[in-house]
Amino acid sequence: MLALATKPAARRRVDRAARAGILAALTTAGVLGSALPAAAHGSLAESTPAEGTKVSEPVEVVDLYFTEPVDPGVAKFEVFAPNGERVDAGWWPGQTRRLREPVQEFNLVDGTWTPVFYDYGYGTQVALRQLPQKGTYRVTYSNVASDGDEVKGELKFNYTGAPTQPRTVQTPSPFPVQEAAPHAAATPVASAAAGQQPVTTPVPAPAAAAAQNEESGGLPTAALIGAAVVVLAAIVALRVLVMRRARSATSGPPASGRGGRPAPRPTPSRTPSSRSGSGSGGTTGTRKSRP
Repeated sequence: MLALATKPAARRRVDRAARAGILAALTTAGVLGSALPAAAHGSLAESTPAEGTKVSEPVEVVDLYFTEPVDPGVAKFEVFAPNGERVDAGWWPGQTRRLREPVQEFNLVDGTWTPVFYDYGYGTQVALRQLPQKGTYRVTYSNVASDGDEVKGELKFNYTGAPTQPRTVQTPSPFPVQEAAPHAAATPVASAAAGQQPVTTPVPAPAAAAAQNEESGGLPTAALIGAAVVVLAAIVALRVLVMRRARSATSGPPASGRGGRPAPRPTPSRTPSSRSGSGSGGTTGTRKSRP
């Protein structure tokens, strides 16, 4: 039967410490991620076709609904066929309608991240000149929100119908005036028509975002502390792993006996005495006789 080497207790303790450090880093990162504000201004709320859906009928217009009206001066929309060919043919502001589900964003008010629910979406219509083949079509968009942040993203839909022939699309000029959502908030936003504001529903600020660090540009103090904890835990875990591997490389596995127990050290053998005469244990020798 083969003898199995057992891991020393010290090495087992190192392994447990490494796993504990990694687990602490992951747990803290999860808590930190849930505490940080999500969803930038002017985010995409809905689309038709929706993300990842299958479409069997020809699509002439992709409808996108944002929480703010897009800025015509900087907004850009492109649609790519499965073979990489661009098939978009211009865009213009669409209808304003109530969203199927409110979208939550965060506004920085007096140094505090305040969650806000947007109930209405501002439509943008992106025209398609052709659907040349079956497969996955990719719609990309970019814009600058009212707070100056860049809004970028993409969505995909799978077209399973017959290929369509190219068509001519006339982009309206000037752009149509986009309808403002009812019960608009008082804060103005960049829009295709002056005076349009998004519909918002203020809610109480979460406790995690109440305390702020002014020098950090408005980030919650809890988020900064959490980030420091994550970094420290990761450093500790990495250092423990390096020490463990270094020890494993310099010291081989201990020899083992039966049952996984360390093999006993061999005892040195004793040699017979070199003295003349009778030795212990019945050993005899020669003795010179006196004259």
